[in-house]
Amino acid sequence: MQPNRAAILSQHLLVLLFLLLALLLTKQVSPVDADAYLFWPTTAFAIATLANRPHLFWSVALGLWLWGVFGPLGWWLGTLNLLTLAGPLLYHRMTKHQAPAASIPTQRLLDLARIVVYSLAPSASIGTLILWATGTEGGLVLAAAFLVYLLSDLAGTLVFLPILSQWLRREHRIDWRYLAVTAALVLISPLLVWVGLETYAQTALFLVLPFLTWTAQTANRPTLSHCMLLIFLGYFTMAFFGLGGYAAVNTVAEMAPLTLLMAAVYLTLDMLQGMRVDRDRALERAEWLSLHDNRAPAMNERGLIRWAETQRSLDGFGALLYRPVNKEIYQRSLSWEKISAMETRLITLLGQRVPNAQIAKLSDLTILAVAPSAGLSDDNLVALLQVEMELGQTRFTLDGALAGITQLSGDMTDNLSRLNELWARAVQLPNLRIEVEREQPYEFDAERRILQFQKYRSAVEQGGLELWLQPIRALTSGLASKAEVLARLRIDDQLVSPGLFLPLFNDFNYLTEFDRAVLAQTFAQFEQMHDSLEDRACININISGATLGDPNLVPWLGERLEHYAIAATNLGIEITETELVTDKATATSNIGGMRRLGLNVAIDDFGTGLASFEYLNQFEVNVLKLDGQFISDVANNPKHQAIVSSMVAVAKSYNLELVGEFVDNQEALDCLQELGVQYAQGFHVGKPSHAWKVTAPIES
Repeated sequence: MQPNRAAILSQHLLVLLFLLLALLLTKQVSPVDADAYLFWPTTAFAIATLANRPHLFWSVALGLWLWGVFGPLGWWLGTLNLLTLAGPLLYHRMTKHQAPAASIPTQRLLDLARIVVYSLAPSASIGTLILWATGTEGGLVLAAAFLVYLLSDLAGTLVFLPILSQWLRREHRIDWRYLAVTAALVLISPLLVWVGLETYAQTALFLVLPFLTWTAQTANRPTLSHCMLLIFLGYFTMAFFGLGGYAAVNTVAEMAPLTLLMAAVYLTLDMLQGMRVDRDRALERAEWLSLHDNRAPAMNERGLIRWAETQRSLDGFGALLYRPVNKEIYQRSLSWEKISAMETRLITLLGQRVPNAQIAKLSDLTILAVAPSAGLSDDNLVALLQVEMELGQTRFTLDGALAGITQLSGDMTDNLSRLNELWARAVQLPNLRIEVEREQPYEFDAERRILQFQKYRSAVEQGGLELWLQPIRALTSGLASKAEVLARLRIDDQLVSPGLFLPLFNDFNYLTEFDRAVLAQTFAQFEQMHDSLEDRACININISGATLGDPNLVPWLGERLEHYAIAATNLGIEITETELVTDKATATSNIGGMRRLGLNVAIDDFGTGLASFEYLNQFEVNVLKLDGQFISDVANNPKHQAIVSSMVAVAKSYNLELVGEFVDNQEALDCLQELGVQYAQGFHVGKPSHAWKVTAPIES
């Protein structure tokens, strides 16, 4: 809104009035033996108006002209006075597009240097020329006049420029308590003289500097500027009139050191305050960065938790977690600048789709929005599953998965754990990858899972791992010519089955370490286990897809076989076929290496995945173990009989041994034998045993 003419006129009149009052004040406290003002205010008024409200500069020019007109030389001196405004105009011109320094003290010192070079020195030179033109002669006199003009301009600029700039910018954040204390300190000396304690009057000055130093460290710039104005004018007045126990100072030579001292004090305090402001800004920036992501326009996880702590309650709030399905590919392939651009796009889209959301970036390309539950409608969410992105000149679709909670609990860390669990479920959904919890929150204790994992891990690493054997019998002879190692954990005299600890080991990426522990213990106990089986029996050990992807697996197995003097044909490795896809190249290499060592390699749970027959062409296995879902009811299920029959044909064509798992009754055993399956495994064939005595044949 533009100010009206009356408002503009009032501004001009105020500036003119303040300038004339400042000039009158400076004249009153100037030495009586010389026409010199030791804190000339006009330059400060000119610079302040040019920098903040240029239209008011003409009021400054008018005031300076009037001041000269009412002087001894009349309008002629007033006109000459206007020439001294060339300095402020030059300063304004030279610094108009000057970039500020990063440090506030450096910025103020540089600005003061520019004022001296561009404004004060030219103005003092013009004033000296005017003095010479009016008849003053003598180089020393003119040099002294130049220094007096420069010093008075400097003092006036230091005193008036900050206050004028704050007034023109309408920075009225003044703490009047500081000003009241400052005025009291200035009046202490005259009061002590008035009550007859003149001896102590000058020592009151020592109270001023500590107070001003404290003010510079605690108050804002407008407050410090006004305090300094009171100090400056107060002590100049006492010095000039000989008040407060001070001897009267009436000459330029006596007044100049006081002016320099006051200017030095002002500069020192201003630098102290600038350092404090720099420090405060750095702390604020550090605090901001600790709560916000430094690449994307959103909070980080710490900021989200801090925001949640500031809320009285999270009732009525829901949350939405977005993450690309193939996040790792983008992290490996793109620079952080491009990832940052993608995150900014996602954050913008979330803000548009979820009204009134608090958005946080938890990690690369993982964005969370917390908003009133009503904003988490399905219509808003579906559009986020496929987001159009730009990479260079190419557009592509970013496929994501979403997890949502419609009612947050009071613990944000618990909410984040629940969202991660829901997101993992969403990824598994075939079409619409959205998993939203709309009922009461299910019990999910992330800390309990971590502690449970550590408990199981400690059992593996501290002697709680037990190896059991389950026989695999040949259907032709009934002898236990093979056996599978089954791992159990013994914790507090309780036996823990793999169904409990293996999922946790998988979630915490501990399967490789666990497999190594089972393999190492099998090698160490191999002789005792093998002696409990039929002659030339083969002991099979399960390994995970994670272990199969270990490039050091085959050399390690070779060293163990040699160290324990174990015939490789007496040892077999079972691999669950659905896990082989994690690293096909390394899996192929390792399976080939194990076969070259002489180990038997079996594909476990064969038939459960679409890639089963593809693996037969790629991997050098010699045993197939049919998944139990085809075996348990094979005697009464013609479809499963047909599948098993086809598997038998495949095994014969590839020259592979075939094992049927989960044989739980005699009818299934007889059916498998009739279909041509060579081996059987299951509770009816033989239960797992820690005693390793599994040599009894099947009763026919």
